[in-house]
Amino acid sequence: MQQARQQARPNTTPATMSELERLERRMERKWYDLAMAEQRGMPAHTLERMYDAYLRTLDEYVQYTRRAGGRQQDDKRLAS
Repeated sequence: MQQARQQARPNTTPATMSELERLERRMERKWYDLAMAEQRGMPAHTLERMYDAYLRTLDEYVQYTRRAGGRQQDDKRLAS
């Protein structure tokens, strides 16, 4: 799987790939936690806070991916 990711982004270094993988795992975990909280009937304000945290993580992942790909982006929110 890692080899497939490196082929998809040929300009990335192993250090960059490990950071991307870390960010991806973090993003997936936030989404999983949100889904589980919803299934457990957590209050709406808690779900909204968790969703906002997921979006921040998604933004971080997208920004890092773009920087790793050589495209500079400003610090605006990308996921909203």
